[in-house]
Formats: sequence, structure tokens, C-alpha cells
Amino acid sequence: MSTETPLNIIGIPYDLFEFFRWILKHTIYDLLYPLTLGVFVLSYFELFNIYLMIFLISSAIVIMLCFIYYWILTIRTKQKNIGKYDDKCNWRFKMLNKIDERKIIYEIGFVGDIMKMKDYTLKFEDNIVNFFKDVDLIVGNLEGIINDKKTRNINRQKHKSKIIQNLKEITEPTPKWLLCISNNHSADFKDKGFYRTLNFINSSSGFKAFGDKSLQNYSPKKGINIVSGTMWNNYKNDYASQFRDVNEKIDPKSFNILYPHWHYENECYVRNSIIKKCKKLLLIRVYYTLYKYLPKMLQRAPIKNYQGSPSIYGGWDLIFGHHTHVPQPIIQHQKHLLAYSGGNFTSSKWINKHQHGLILRCQIAKKNEEGSLAIRRIDWSYTECTRDRKGKIVHVDIDVEHNRINSYDFRVTKILKNLLIVSICYLIATPIFSILFSKPIFNILMVFIISIFIIAIQFIAVWLISRIQFKYKKSKSTIAEKYDN
Repeated sequence: MSTETPLNIIGIPYDLFEFFRWILKHTIYDLLYPLTLGVFVLSYFELFNIYLMIFLISSAIVIMLCFIYYWILTIRTKQKNIGKYDDKCNWRFKMLNKIDERKIIYEIGFVGDIMKMKDYTLKFEDNIVNFFKDVDLIVGNLEGIINDKKTRNINRQKHKSKIIQNLKEITEPTPKWLLCISNNHSADFKDKGFYRTLNFINSSSGFKAFGDKSLQNYSPKKGINIVSGTMWNNYKNDYASQFRDVNEKIDPKSFNILYPHWHYENECYVRNSIIKKCKKLLLIRVYYTLYKYLPKMLQRAPIKNYQGSPSIYGGWDLIFGHHTHVPQPIIQHQKHLLAYSGGNFTSSKWINKHQHGLILRCQIAKKNEEGSLAIRRIDWSYTECTRDRKGKIVHVDIDVEHNRINSYDFRVTKILKNLLIVSICYLIATPIFSILFSKPIFNILMVFIISIFIIAIQFIAVWLISRIQFKYKKSKSTIAEKYDN
């Protein structure tokens, strides 16, 4: 029995700086405009002590500066998705290699995080059924463990056992499922919960679990090697496979697929440092020879700590990541395929940004007489979960709108929605404020107009600065790409 110890007070696996950024990402899109408007209202009606008001305004300025800084960085690292839009299927596709269709030996589907469904039942719509029809295997990340008992801790992720039956109904005939149980919630219920989940999945017909230390990789067919590993652990453990060890599982004679639990939550675009590290993963193999000698604080963020020298073997042929809860770009680097994150494939949450994902279908074929394998064609699509509260059903369907525009970014729609909702509520409450505080309605409306004006200036500044920075850096990134090639 291993002893699990939280990495910090509430089981968040990040360091202090990243934890602060994590809080910003979870609150700023919902509270940016309401807080700004609230500060102006409180200052106008003089409801707070002047020193407390100065503190609130200073805090708002600091948060706003951090928000602008991170937004600029994400816009600068924006990458365009690959693939052409298919009007008949309503999803995107791309031929990566011109290989005869008769040489296809295996078709694999990939989905992102399978989040807890609570009392909801999954229903896959016809578009999802058609997308995964006749695939040999679907790989997904089971976020948490399977436990039908009631628990009080909302931070610990668990599924009811019916999730397995729900996944079986994705298409007919039912494909095989490979579920990854190596993620930041693997140790939420200690090793007992972890191994019970592992045994329950393996005992279910058509399902296979991987992601423990003894089974970090899985081969569904000779010549295909799928490896998992988590970068984050909410609780320390010695049984979930770790990201720092994934390169040791590369098979130089196989088609190598990496299915990592990595990177950072609620980020639509990938950080520049991560883009560079991912290219290294695709092109070369890196050993963590110095990893165990590093300070523990650095060991908690393996993405920053690639050490050692390249080996004689090649890198990963395909990477499909998960953990961010929002879909991230899917790109091609030389002959390699990289989907940074599949977002949420299933979710019963009411928060809109957690209801979207990215799915992938990949044809693996023989490219030469020696039997070497390569990707022939890929199909991919954004997905969306819609909750039916009365029927307790979550409908999973293809997101046609975002497929057409070939981009997903919840931030603009989220902020505009908040602007609309809070503005309507404020305008409705204006007469009430006027009566309660004996203030002219016009003066109260001016507070509203000023706050809107300041918000607009902030976002215009973000847009202008990001455009300038992006153009300035474009030539450098082009040189770097040529150097990598």
C-alpha cells in the first residue's frame, strides 16, 4: 500500500505561480466584466472604505495585466489546424501519405477526456456514430476512477460503472475500447480505487485498460505501439505510468503512438515552450538521465526538463494529448501527426467551455515492401456535449460550426456572453439603485457606460499589441521551422 500525499493543500499538482495562473483561467472569463463594473459601482456609491477600495482597484489592475500578458502570448502561438472541410460529412480530413487503400491494416479512433457523468446518460448522435463506424479501436482517457459509492469530496473524480455500457453504444458493431487510467486523478481514491478500476475495465467485454506502471504501453496489433503517461499527479503515487518514462517504451520497429496526459487546463492555444518540446518528441528520442538528480520542484513539471542526448531511434509517429479540457490545434510536422489535446469528449458540466472536444480517426497502412507503417489518411472533428436536464441525458454530437471555421476559442464568446448578461441585469436594476440611493438614473447609467468603455479599451489594446508582436515574431518562427526541418 503506497502512501498518497497531496502535492499542496487542495491537491492541485502545479507550483505556486502556475496555481495562480490556474485560478485566473478558471475565473477571469466569468468575472472580468462583473468585477470591473462592481468596482465602479462601489466607488460611485461610496459603500466601501477608501483603503479597501484602493486595494480592490490595485488587485484588479494586477489581474488585468496578467490576463493581457497571457492573452498576447497565446495569440502569438496560435497554430492553424490541418485538413479540408468535407461538406457531406461535416468534418475535416487530410491525406498524409499517398498509399493504396488496400494496404490499410488498422484504423484507430481517438477521443479526449471522458469526464464524470453524475446521474446523466450518454447518447451519441448519428454524426458520431458515422465518424467511428468500422474503426478497430477507440482510445480514450477515463478521467478518474470507477466507483458507485457516494463520496463527499468534489475534487476527486469518479465515474459510475454504467459509463462502460454507455461507451459500448457509440456505434454498431461495438469497437474495442482502450481506456487510459493514467492521469492526475489516478490516485484520488488511492491504490485500491485505481486497481479496482483497472480490473473492472479489463473484465468488461471489448474493453482494455492501460496506464499502470506494469502496462504503460499496449500493442493492439503487431507493429503498433501505444504508450501513455501522466505529467500531473494530484496525489503522489507509484502505480500510475508517468510521462517522464514514455520515451523508454518506444519500439524502433513499430508505429509509435503517444497518448499523454499533459500540459495546462483551459488553454485553447499551446505555449511556445511546449511547441518546441513537442517537436523534439516527434523528431528525436530524449532520455531523462538527469531527471532523478533534479530538485523536486523541477520534477513536478517534466515538460520543462528534457535532459540527455538523442538516441539512434526516431521519435513518435503520432501524438494525441489530453487533460486541457478544451480542444487544442491538430497539426502535421513533417510526416508526423500532433494533436495537442482532445479536450472533453464527454462532460455533464453546465460550463460551456468544458463541453467541447476533438476526435480523430486515423488509417494506418503499409508504406513499402518492408512493411513499415505510416498514416494514410486522417479524419478529425470538433465535438459538443448538450445537456438535457429533464431527461438526464448528455447528447454528444459533431460541432459543425467550429469545423467550418477550423478553429475553436471559447474566450471571445464567453466574454461577450458575460457582457450581455451582466449588462441586462445592471440596466434592469438601475431604477432600483436610483430609488435606494437617491441617485439620478442618468448618473447610474454613466457608471455603466464608463465601465463598458474601459473594458473596450482593454480588449482593443490586447488586440493591437498581439498583432504587433505576432508580426514581429513571424520571421523568427519561420527560420526556426526551417532549422527543425
